[in-house]
Amino acid sequence: MRKFFFGLGFVVCVFSSMIVLFGSTSQKSNDAEQEWLPVNFYGELEDTEGNKNNVENISFSGEYKNILFYIKPKNNLKDPASNYEKINLKDIAEIRLASVDRSDSLYTFKHKDYMEVVVSFKSSQPNHEKRYIIERSKKIMCYRMENNQPVLKQVTIDSLLSLKIKGYKEQKEGAFGSLEQQSCETKKAQLIDQNNPK
Repeated sequence: MRKFFFGLGFVVCVFSSMIVLFGSTSQKSNDAEQEWLPVNFYGELEDTEGNKNNVENISFSGEYKNILFYIKPKNNLKDPASNYEKINLKDIAEIRLASVDRSDSLYTFKHKDYMEVVVSFKSSQPNHEKRYIIERSKKIMCYRMENNQPVLKQVTIDSLLSLKIKGYKEQKEGAFGSLEQQSCETKKAQLIDQNNPK
């Protein structure tokens, strides 16, 4: 009988630990969507609804370097993951859909949807651009200002018309403070101050 209760207690303990673990992972994932990145990329975002905003803290689903852009396969049965390039936001001048008609930019490979985009690079060569495909579900995440308040904006690739990267700045002490120690709300307040000099 003692073995039974010991075994039951062990199962309950393991189950409880799993609930706590998955719960904290989920919470961390949600919080990460609003954290300020170590590098603040800023620019202009226009979506397919015609909304054009100056935005800051730009990322691709939380990434600002080594973003995967795939070379479009000629065969629909081929996996794009076998041929890609890693690109950093600091090297990009603009990203736009390859066609204004979204359906012309949509491709499916291995039962997964991708959008074709044109990437213009910051380069000494004028009109240095290249076509890639990127997961349709990939989100561009950033903040836009509304009534002097930073508002989180998320746009999936298929809702993007154009994203222009105008520059970037390191997040240092005195700008947004320590990323690990300072809350998102404090950083938002500092962004408001930066955009409204006295």
